[in-house]
Amino acid sequence: MILQPIMPDGNSSNAEEASDHRSQQASQQASQISPQSTAQQPQEGIIQQQQPAAQPAAYRPQQARMDQRKKKKSSETVKLLISEFNDYGHRTTVHGLGHMYQSTDVRRKLFWLLITIVGCFACGIHIYFIVANYNETPVNSVILNGGVHVNFPDVTLCNMYPISESVQNHGAGEIRGHIRKYWRFFRGFIKASAGMDNSTKDRFKMARKFFQIFWASEDTRDLAHDDDLFLVYCRYKSRPCSNKQFKMVQNIDYWNCYTFTPKFDGEEEEDRRVYSGNEDEGLNLIMYTNSHLRNIHASNALTTTKGFYDEENNGKDSSNGDKSNYLERYLVNYNLSLNQLLAGDKMEPDGIRVILHEKGTYPHMDMNSVIVGNGDYSKVVFSMERKISKNRPDFPCRETSEDAADEEVEYVSYYPGVDVRYTTKRPPPNFKKFKRDRLDYVVTRVQDLFWSSCSCYTHVVPFSHFNSKLCYFCRNGTDPVEIRRTLERVHCHDRVYQNQLKKNILTYFSDSQRFQPCTGDEYDVKMGSSAWPSQRDIMFLVDQYVIPAFLHESVGNRSYNSILKNTRVYPIRDIVGTTPEQAIGSKTIKSFNWTVDEFLIRKSFLKVAIHADSPTGTLNEEVESYSFAEALSEIGGIFGLYAGVSLLTFFEFVELAYLMATKPKEVTRHEKDGKSKFAMLQQTMEDGELPASEVLKYKQLFDRGNCCALPTASASQQSRSFIMQAEREGSVRRPVIVS
Repeated sequence: MILQPIMPDGNSSNAEEASDHRSQQASQQASQISPQSTAQQPQEGIIQQQQPAAQPAAYRPQQARMDQRKKKKSSETVKLLISEFNDYGHRTTVHGLGHMYQSTDVRRKLFWLLITIVGCFACGIHIYFIVANYNETPVNSVILNGGVHVNFPDVTLCNMYPISESVQNHGAGEIRGHIRKYWRFFRGFIKASAGMDNSTKDRFKMARKFFQIFWASEDTRDLAHDDDLFLVYCRYKSRPCSNKQFKMVQNIDYWNCYTFTPKFDGEEEEDRRVYSGNEDEGLNLIMYTNSHLRNIHASNALTTTKGFYDEENNGKDSSNGDKSNYLERYLVNYNLSLNQLLAGDKMEPDGIRVILHEKGTYPHMDMNSVIVGNGDYSKVVFSMERKISKNRPDFPCRETSEDAADEEVEYVSYYPGVDVRYTTKRPPPNFKKFKRDRLDYVVTRVQDLFWSSCSCYTHVVPFSHFNSKLCYFCRNGTDPVEIRRTLERVHCHDRVYQNQLKKNILTYFSDSQRFQPCTGDEYDVKMGSSAWPSQRDIMFLVDQYVIPAFLHESVGNRSYNSILKNTRVYPIRDIVGTTPEQAIGSKTIKSFNWTVDEFLIRKSFLKVAIHADSPTGTLNEEVESYSFAEALSEIGGIFGLYAGVSLLTFFEFVELAYLMATKPKEVTRHEKDGKSKFAMLQQTMEDGELPASEVLKYKQLFDRGNCCALPTASASQQSRSFIMQAEREGSVRRPVIVS
């Protein structure tokens, strides 16, 4: 259906002209369509491209009017937005913008415009620096002295000499017999390692490696220091303590170490709580290091070690042992202390290594520690710092888990030897659970490295498996096949240790940061020492402490002994000049006479006092650089300083954005409503319910934007007279409906 405008004619009526014109146009269209449709029939087998139908001439002015209407609509939208912004400028709380709109002088407007721009620029720069500073230091450390109660830590004690000198002195025959029977003085290892012992340094290194194999394969607890003979005097918070508070933890460096845990009959938390910084509130010990007996026995003097070091004497016959086995000559002649052999070229000092670590954690050798020397009275004073860290992406830490398995790690504290050492079934290793720490992650990575490379685990760090899976483990030291397999694993182990572990260890420590507990206690240790005991206190020390502690103690009657089965070592015989029979048969200490070597006392005993410097420690807590309230206050202050912007200004911006987004859509919606109503009028006219003159009237009203509602029946007569008057004056064109 097309509405074509025609000029009004005064000689004929409107209805007749419209009817004649429709019938004439219909006949012309029918005559034009028939030949064209016939001519446009495609021939068979020929594909013709259909040309698009040309637009009617009456459509062109209508399209032009639509384009003109769109341009007018766009300009009206821009004017509307500018008008809304002008209204905002007059009522805004932004001071500079308000002054600019309220000023009548152009120079004042430019001045306030410049001030507003400069203020906004300075505000942006300030916000940028605040954000950059937050990105660099998202957390701040709040240090509060005296902010936490001090808890007494676990204390691990390790003798710098792994093997007891008393055992070496009195049990040498049984030790040599054990090594001869089960290891044949490592003769098979020496032959399998031919070419590696050409120099003194290589021989010394190989001998130390053999004893590492011995330690990884045997139950060596009875060769190392015993806790009963280790402690001469023990007091914790003025309460007597004993070996019940000490638990054994073995490692390759010091063999038997003992960890003191302040756990008595009461609650452990109460026993750990420190109430003062006095010595009486700490741990006081007198210990027997058992490390200088050889220096007072002429038969075992160090002057007999030439045969081990002198390369010229290696091939000479020896009355004791095989001339081709330097290790056998050394063990038989007892030319060198086993402790010196195990220490290698490190030349460890005499004394006790004291490691302070958090409750329940494993005493790693990399932890903070001090060495208390023999013949000294040392005060080890510690301070506690509780660190609470934030778990951040760039510096992660491990949150406390409710699952106990995630918070614990299991290591072998000590283990028995191979099956052939026991007539009954071999007892299982002693596994002990420890609180997981950052260094435990490093241990896991190190063990994974050795397992992936050699299919065995290393003994230089704690391990969580049976000793049969260690690279240095040998099931039978006399079987050539087993010796060859062991040496293959040992060579692989040493190659990984030298070439891979030393390169990756720093990476492991760096990666372990994310396994650092977010909350943990750290101990800072300080130590001071002086010579002890004095000349006048030696007799008092022996009378009151040494003889009562060692009177009925001996080495060799322990249930776990696997090497010293027939030897009874009485340390009192090495300390005082008396026989074991005299000492044991005496009911009182004063019933026998004794003499003591002053050098032995000074070099085999030490005293140590371990206590806190204060009952309160330092709380080091990481907090966010900006909390929500602080960030809101600082940002609000910056905007208020430079631009006078407040919270109300923010909602003004929200209102402005809402108005600018909804006003153009509102106008468009009204236009669409008007068009739809005009279409309804036109449809009503076609159905004969409304004259064409009514449709033309409302179309004109729609073009002016005033068409809002459909005409009612009461207004029909007025609309018809208005249209007829307009036609007579020639101001409007009457529509002709072409169907």
